[in-house]
Amino acid sequence: METLFVRFKDETQAEIVAWFAVQQSPVGENDGEVEPTDSRWRAYFETMPPSLRPVLPAPV
Repeated sequence: METLFVRFKDETQAEIVAWFAVQQSPVGENDGEVEPTDSRWRAYFETMPPSLRPVLPAPV
């Protein structure tokens, strides 16, 4: 399954605030990885305007 590189809102990692096509270097303190099956990814994806969704990995 595809690994998604994301930035979380804070250290709790409860909310995704950004997605990156590649892993960031250096990795930021709130950067992490999730799978497309992660409910946090679905929640983030659904906040995106419909015009942006085709370029994002779809939640599973």
